[in-house]
Amino acid sequence: MKNTKGVPLIVFILLLLIQSLGACGGGGGGDGGSGAGAEDAVATSRLSGTISFERVPHDPVSFGLDYENTYISPGRGLVVSAVYVGEGSQADTGVTDENGFYELVVEEGSEVRVRVQARMVGDGQPGWDIRVADNTAGNALYAMESEPVTVSGDTELNLIATSGWDGQEYSGARVAAPFAILDTIYGAVEFLIESGQEDRLPDLRVYWSPNNRRSETTNRSAGELWSSHYRPRNGSIYLLGMAGEDTEEFDQHVILHEFAHYYEHRLSRWDSIGGPHSVAQWLDHRLAFNEGFATAFAVIVTGDPVYRDSLGEGQAGGWGYDVRTNPWGVVGWYGEASMIQLIYGLAGLMGDGDERRGFPAIHQVLTGELSTGEAPVSIFPFVHQLKQQYPAAFQDISALVQAQQIAEVVDGWATLETNNAGAEDVLPLYRDLVVGGSPVTLCANSQFDSAGDGNKLSVRQFLRLEVAEQRSFSLLVEGDEAAKPKFYLLENGQRHHYSVASEDGRSASLEATLEPGTYVLEVTDGDMIKGEKTGRICMEVSIS
Repeated sequence: MKNTKGVPLIVFILLLLIQSLGACGGGGGGDGGSGAGAEDAVATSRLSGTISFERVPHDPVSFGLDYENTYISPGRGLVVSAVYVGEGSQADTGVTDENGFYELVVEEGSEVRVRVQARMVGDGQPGWDIRVADNTAGNALYAMESEPVTVSGDTELNLIATSGWDGQEYSGARVAAPFAILDTIYGAVEFLIESGQEDRLPDLRVYWSPNNRRSETTNRSAGELWSSHYRPRNGSIYLLGMAGEDTEEFDQHVILHEFAHYYEHRLSRWDSIGGPHSVAQWLDHRLAFNEGFATAFAVIVTGDPVYRDSLGEGQAGGWGYDVRTNPWGVVGWYGEASMIQLIYGLAGLMGDGDERRGFPAIHQVLTGELSTGEAPVSIFPFVHQLKQQYPAAFQDISALVQAQQIAEVVDGWATLETNNAGAEDVLPLYRDLVVGGSPVTLCANSQFDSAGDGNKLSVRQFLRLEVAEQRSFSLLVEGDEAAKPKFYLLENGQRHHYSVASEDGRSASLEATLEPGTYVLEVTDGDMIKGEKTGRICMEVSIS
């Protein structure tokens, strides 16, 4: 276990949360018998109990939080310490079990506090270290402590982290919040182990604060977030917490959705361009798959196909729907709801109707060939690899795919795809760019991007480039006077080279030495992806 000395803590002192405290028998120091050094032995006693927290469920109709049916859940896998009062040093440290039980050994007659960190560790294989901290307080780790207690004989001390809700509002400290978040993730970790995860999970930090709120500007240290989100740059999750607006500590589907992004990024591959999205929009195919998978993962882990997110005054309202349906009508490889429904259905197919039992097949694809493939991650290479690994299910997989108005998947490049969403500039998804061949004309189109987010269908265009041998190449994208061409060269879905704009901005170029392999050129208009331009901008792409 890593040393946490020097890590700043936000400590909730639990004055009223000692459930029981009493002598349970003799001290642990023996009978003081004779023998060399017996007079110098330090008598010890056992300090044990359970750590738990209040969890608030959702109302099945409003999707808001149902405080009247709050229940107690065990705090599993948490780091618990006995800290000597006055000294501040740790007498002993342990980890709670599946029932929230802990057991520590301390000096007989000593005065200690029991400290529970919002930190979940697993020291075996695969192993993990996951913490919840406050991004508005210098990233301090949350913890709760008991009142001081004098240990006399074996002693039991049980702690309960309360929600802070008084029946009308959050008037007390929301002690339960970081522990409820951690326990939701604990369930996801167990799920991944059941699904075949063997390697240690990369360390994860989750940032939650009652100050975290929606904002048009982003300042994480001030609690200003555009939404709850996973941030690939530092591999961390940020969750909203502002009471009366949007709290997330009891929204298990939201927490698991963001954890799924961590899973994709750290255990599989992250090709998504991110940004605002909804189930009723036509999205970039990478984003659609990324977000669809995250929601499907959340409902599979919980075993509850009705996605729920509480919102509003008193957390009494909310949003949700049954992911087995798609009432928005955006059906296809570009639709988030289609991706949710399809991935959920594929897990059920692979598990003979049991999504949890079928997820190991999904996990194997995500952490296997898909993570190293040449095509950007989307539904196409995912389904292709699933078919390759489970050929006996080929026909059934195809049936589920085609039910989402997606053509037969034969590779990762959407080669046979015919669903163009009834619009121009959508297909083919990948055109071929040939060295020394004729220039390719393509058009960035904002037809599905009224908000100017830059991540919707047809805003970005794609070309596939095959390089047979190492050599230097010159790439050029030119447009008319209205164009501001911009492009990226992707290798295994990741941006490795960026274009340089000409002085007048009407062309963009790149000089690069490339190794043999398959590359993807992602072409767009620089002003369009910033929301500063709408319409259809055509450009010509050449390579020499």
